[in-house]
Amino acid sequence: MLLMEYDKEAEEAYIRKESLETGIEQGIEQGISLVVKTLIQTFQEIGISRDNTLFKLEEKFSLSTQEAERYLNLYWSDKQD
Repeated sequence: MLLMEYDKEAEEAYIRKESLETGIEQGIEQGISLVVKTLIQTFQEIGISRDNTLFKLEEKFSLSTQEAERYLNLYWSDKQD
């Protein structure tokens, strides 16, 4: 016994909506990552310490220490110019 009639249009609309929401979330995450990367690089260029940069990431982006450390590990350059 079928409880609901299959509605192809409704399913396709649902899939489109889910795909759009996923795309928006990914775009926001990429945008935040780019801003954080730029901030880290700028702070490093002007001589702000890694510890102070970590603190500012936590403060300004409401990141946990672990999240801020992850970004620093990705974008902080240990090279001295």
